[in-house]
Amino acid sequence: MSRVNVKRVIVSPKFRQVYTVTRTKGHYEKGKFILDEPIKFDISGVITVATAKEVNMIPEGDRINGAMVFYSLVPLHTTTNNPNAISDIIEWQNNKYKIMQVNPWIDYGYYQAVAVRMEGY
Repeated sequence: MSRVNVKRVIVSPKFRQVYTVTRTKGHYEKGKFILDEPIKFDISGVITVATAKEVNMIPEGDRINGAMVFYSLVPLHTTTNNPNAISDIIEWQNNKYKIMQVNPWIDYGYYQAVAVRMEGY
């Protein structure tokens, strides 16, 4: 049985799209958490609509609207996988999405991030 090489699909010009990631880290100063200046960078990868199964894996999944899945070769961050940062924000097609969960398929060379559309942006 042959498998689909997801990493190969992610880098394929036929399927990949460019999106912008805003990453904000911080540090503790005298017991207070201070946010650093956010950095922005572009990533290319595959973007799909989140399935019911993927939406159910994230907190408050039953109330989510506009969930998307972003595949990349670059690690994406949530607050829980980096306590000194807040979740990455993705800008794509004039919408902003907050990363809610990252599935690190490191053995296969890629990351899958479930993100929800941020209202009002």
